[in-house]
Amino acid sequence: MFQAMGAVGAEPEVTVVFEDMVFDIEMVRAAGFATLGVAWGCHPDQTPSDAGAQAIATDSLHLHDLIPEVLGRMVGP
Repeated sequence: MFQAMGAVGAEPEVTVVFEDMVFDIEMVRAAGFATLGVAWGCHPDQTPSDAGAQAIATDSLHLHDLIPEVLGRMVGP
């Protein structure tokens, strides 16, 4: 993740990671990144909110709407 961000010049405070798997969300949160869960994926018995995702997108269009909200939670007052 850090290598990919470095390649494009991204900073952690403006980076959102989308994940569907609980253990991936936990890893991303532990690294200090904003995390957006998605309601579709490989683990229907666990939800992204179980792992602390800051928001859950119901479809790909919903991702677009949630990014500013999630980033605001990370960098806001």
